[in-house]
Amino acid sequence: MELNLRYNTSAASDEIYIAHSYYRVWGFMVTDLGLKGAELMTYALIYSYFRSGESFTGSRRYVSVWTGCALSTVDSALTSLTEKGLIAKGVAYIHGRRVPKYSIVPESLPPIDMHKGMLENCRQERKMTSV
Repeated sequence: MELNLRYNTSAASDEIYIAHSYYRVWGFMVTDLGLKGAELMTYALIYSYFRSGESFTGSRRYVSVWTGCALSTVDSALTSLTEKGLIAKGVAYIHGRRVPKYSIVPESLPPIDMHKGMLENCRQERKMTSV
């Protein structure tokens, strides 16, 4: 059976498509970072972008759909993760629109071999944006 969830918002440009997609909760997120609930799911979603060498530039509504949490819960999770130093909030411009950008803070990751290549990519991205 094929899963194809289409989530419509008021604006056509904000349509969210979720088809054959997933994100993964890694053990270190629970054991080393102590995350649970909405924070865990939100972090795992942002981390999935980090693993592919990108920052997360999706909307709060997108996070809400993926985590099954209310927008207020998503706001709380993003704020808490930022205050804990696990993610950093920045700004990106997509098609001339200013959007929030969330990145994993590399220094917050436990020393696990699977992070090595991703950490170097993240450091390079930070150098390029700080110049």
